[in-house]
Amino acid sequence: MAVGALLVGSRSLAWVGPRFEWLAPTNRMWGPYYGFPLVVVTSRFRNAGGTVLRVGNERSTCVCTKLSKPPEELQPGEVGEIIMTVEQEPTVFPTQRGFGYVMTTSDPDNPVVGWSGVAEFEPTNVPAKMAGGGSARA
Repeated sequence: MAVGALLVGSRSLAWVGPRFEWLAPTNRMWGPYYGFPLVVVTSRFRNAGGTVLRVGNERSTCVCTKLSKPPEELQPGEVGEIIMTVEQEPTVFPTQRGFGYVMTTSDPDNPVVGWSGVAEFEPTNVPAKMAGGGSARA
């Protein structure tokens, strides 16, 4: 049940109250990245409501991810963002790393929101013994 309300005026619809809305791209696969660079991904969201939206308490879902600080308040129509920097330790194997964050909002229909993605890494420094199908024995 929506706590906010739509007001029908003579020309348009307006949402009363704060309303959190994700902007594309969301929750997807990133990469492949060759080698193991730092991956920087920006998530964007906006206040699609009619009053101030408050966001905060952002927490990364992985120790591999550092987050930028989002704006604490978004006016109606205003866009905010969080920049995530993902670090993956090098390995000789192809790797997928899940990353993302959660945060709270003042939208009564979405008091907690989460964003997630997966980064795919391909090694570029595979030891010759493994790359060419040769024996791994010494």
